[in-house]
Amino acid sequence: NRNLIETSLDPMVTIGQDGTITDVNVATEKVTGYRREELIGTDFADYFTNPQDAKDGYQQVFHKGMVKDYPLDIKNKDGSLTPVLYNASVYKDELGEVIGVFAAARDITEQKKAEKKLIEYWESLEEQVKQRTEELAKSNADLKQFAYIASHDLREPLRMITTFLQLLERRYGDQLDDDAHEFIGFAVDGAKRLDKMIMDLLEYSSVVNQELIFNDTNFEEVLNEVIINLNVVISENNAVITYENLPVMRADENLMILLFQNL
Repeated sequence: NRNLIETSLDPMVTIGQDGTITDVNVATEKVTGYRREELIGTDFADYFTNPQDAKDGYQQVFHKGMVKDYPLDIKNKDGSLTPVLYNASVYKDELGEVIGVFAAARDITEQKKAEKKLIEYWESLEEQVKQRTEELAKSNADLKQFAYIASHDLREPLRMITTFLQLLERRYGDQLDDDAHEFIGFAVDGAKRLDKMIMDLLEYSSVVNQELIFNDTNFEEVLNEVIINLNVVISENNAVITYENLPVMRADENLMILLFQNL
């Protein structure tokens, strides 16, 4: 038995039925800081940070015949701690009677360090993700605000361009040839289309900033509302709007009205 337990680099202990240590190897002496003579005859649970946990594991061995990877922390005489996983089983005499427990501890200090580093890494990663998300949210909000302000401010010079072009045509119209009138028309039309694009951008900015409210939405009612809103344009273009059997769906009604109006 002595030769067997001394071949192991892991702490090995034999424990009697009363919980006292009957033998240890050199590895146990190193991890506890006590000599073999000091350890034998003492309560094995006294060498753990939580003696009750050690005793509970010891009792499990008697009830189940063995325990596997039971986590404990060995405390050294100098105050240092060694996290271990205990594996233990009962041992018997020549008559088959259980006379004690044979326990081996596997030092998992490096594993614990790796777990700690992994936890620290994930915590750091979560903090970075949170910080980056906040930065993106702020950046997104700033971009939306910029789009709104820029769009609003761009309309003023466009109005001025359109106004002066039309003023130029009215005041000097009789001095301009057909090409000049056509060029002015192109410029005014381009300015109006650009103004429409800016208005669309403003509308989009307002849509993406509003809170979505999903309700059961009757799309026939949505389309009827859109037809009322666009009545003048529909009449001017002699358009005919037809539909049948539009569904009721979960949607933001205001956004659906905008969608249909743009379609």
